[in-house]
Amino acid sequence: MAAVEFPDGEWERTTARIEELTGLKANRFTGLWLGRLARGILCDLPEIATREKFDGLVMDQTCMGAESVCVALHLPMAVACCALTLHAGSRVPPFIFSWRCRTSLPFPVRNMLGLLLSFSAGWPVALEAMRFRLRRRLSRMSIYYNRVVRKHQCFANVELGSPYYWPLAFVALTVVGVVILRRESETKL
Repeated sequence: MAAVEFPDGEWERTTARIEELTGLKANRFTGLWLGRLARGILCDLPEIATREKFDGLVMDQTCMGAESVCVALHLPMAVACCALTLHAGSRVPPFIFSWRCRTSLPFPVRNMLGLLLSFSAGWPVALEAMRFRLRRRLSRMSIYYNRVVRKHQCFANVELGSPYYWPLAFVALTVVGVVILRRESETKL
């Protein structure tokens, strides 16, 4: 699976590269890596599942894309979770930063802004899933927090624990967007 995205030796080269990175660079690199893996899953898994006549699919939580294949092929799906890949909450600093754990204001806001920044690395995965779903005329992917509303729809199960999450998300994305736009438009001497 994903032989085009990861030809012989590529997985080892990618793994060696990630060992050299830390922080935001490692986070971004991992997002791109998982995006390539999702592309491979979305390209190869439908044919494999059809050829092998799968009755259902058990996927690992980091193999995103498999849920969209299950929707397309009307296969039951289960997600195997042997470890929590990340903890998202306003009281815990994001794993990509070496911030001390503090719960008084303004630290929960800082943590949420950091989470939004770290989650942005997942866009390559989401884009691959969206392209697949558009090509197959599947329903849009939905994000539900703290519950699974419909099977095959849960892209993330994150406990955010704050009624202020969405207002903070809006402010954070606006601030990040302004900072990014400002930096791109600066003239260099």
